[in-house]
Amino acid sequence: MPAEAKTYDVYVKLIPPDGQDIDTTDNIVSANVGYTDVAVEKIYITENLDKRDVHIEVRNKSSIPVNNVTVNFRENDLNGPIFSQRMIDNLAMNEAFVMSQQFDVDDVDFINGSKTVYAEVYSSAQEYNIDNNYG
Repeated sequence: MPAEAKTYDVYVKLIPPDGQDIDTTDNIVSANVGYTDVAVEKIYITENLDKRDVHIEVRNKSSIPVNNVTVNFRENDLNGPIFSQRMIDNLAMNEAFVMSQQFDVDDVDFINGSKTVYAEVYSSAQEYNIDNNYG
């Protein structure tokens, strides 16, 4: 187990028990380990009279902790204006955090009775998969 939570290149070299191998060029394999992976797992809405709460479950899907996760609430589409930004200080391995943003229906511009809201999560650490950072 490494002392520092960061990315590493791990190499494994295979040596036959008798020490004899016809082709030694295929005896080494490598993998990159230690990348973070924060993801938007679920989004759901609850309502109470004239209030709507958008709940977003953010999960650290990696095997190392991740710090300083930013959650952006965007309006209309994935590149829309950010109307709220929140921070999660840290998430342990496989930990989930549910964050909520409340809206007063009188303050929202509905189009045909609905409003589209997107969530975007990211951290300053290098991520293994960024395709799951939106919801």
